Amino acid sequence: MFIRAIASLLVSACLANGQGSILIDGHADVRFNYESASSTWGAEIVYGSFENPENFAAFDQVAFPLEDIPYTSGGPRYSIPNSGFEFLGGSAGSPVWIAPQSDGGFAWPGFRNEQELGAIASYTPSDSRVSSQGSQSWIKMTLVEVDYSGEGEDPQVSLWQNSTTSGTVVWAATSDGLDSTDAYYQLANGHSHLNWGFTEKGIYRLGMQASAYAGEGMTDPTQSEVEGVIFAVGTYAIWKATYFSGGDLFNEAVTGATADANQDGVPLLLEYAFNLSPLASTVASLEPGVGVSGLPALTLNNDAQLQIEYVRRKDSGTSEITYEAQFASGLSAVDWQTATEETVTSIDDDWERVVVIDPTEGALSRFGRVLVVLGE
Repeated sequence: MFIRAIASLLVSACLANGQGSILIDGHADVRFNYESASSTWGAEIVYGSFENPENFAAFDQVAFPLEDIPYTSGGPRYSIPNSGFEFLGGSAGSPVWIAPQSDGGFAWPGFRNEQELGAIASYTPSDSRVSSQGSQSWIKMTLVEVDYSGEGEDPQVSLWQNSTTSGTVVWAATSDGLDSTDAYYQLANGHSHLNWGFTEKGIYRLGMQASAYAGEGMTDPTQSEVEGVIFAVGTYAIWKATYFSGGDLFNEAVTGATADANQDGVPLLLEYAFNLSPLASTVASLEPGVGVSGLPALTLNNDAQLQIEYVRRKDSGTSEITYEAQFASGLSAVDWQTATEETVTSIDDDWERVVVIDPTEGALSRFGRVLVVLGE
């Protein structure tokens, strides 16, 4: 799937809440606690040190970023093996982004709970993955739904653990559909980590629901509300999560490529492409020679030739977009021709400044534009 945008495009707008996500690029835990005094569940994301995380946030305020960097370079992108990992849902050799069960130096979410003595009753689950451990105080976290926003054609989600004694234990996988068996079991007052895998770049919300038998003698489990654990996979998704959070990340009118939440006449994709803020409503053209952000600037050079100058994200493979400087003598779609000769100046690790001169000389009128294409 591809989306194209032109720097002069105007679109309709929908105002967002203007609150960016808390991007947790380290240790965190998804915490469900049953409060016996009120017979209710508490749910939050806790993050910080492994032993005693000191920060707390609501689920919809948090996003776990997974950059598009291969594991050989210290990143979370792996290639699916030829066998043994069919549950991931992708073909062998295709990429999968993993937040791992052990610390990899990036997003590392797990599960944690703190329970009062006797708040969770003991029982033996029928699930063969844990039944051998006998009657204990189990809390079951079920993956009940997955929302996805992105350009991927087949986004799949998996949760599993690697064990030296049990091998690969799959807890949940969307590749064969979701049901009550797509769940992870944890003991009361437990703290553990597992692998979270994603087969496409984009933003995911994993709807998790905790359940347990509250107190001795309970015949029906008590269930929490469904809470969404959000992951931002890839540069474009992480950029969006930097400025938006919660439901806005799944609202096309707010964070779709052609959305204009700040009502400045510039669609989101172009704000991403030209280093603009999707929250600030002030729009300006790039200052030639020195600018680091702004819409492309059209000027005449010393030889009276039209030229375009714009900022460009480095490495289109990870930024997920490509740029084409185009010129034409008319505004018909067939008139536009891409110019390939360019002068590039590095700005920093992420950005460069590009100057492209119109190859046609002597024309009475000429037009210029930059075409931005978003795609896998």
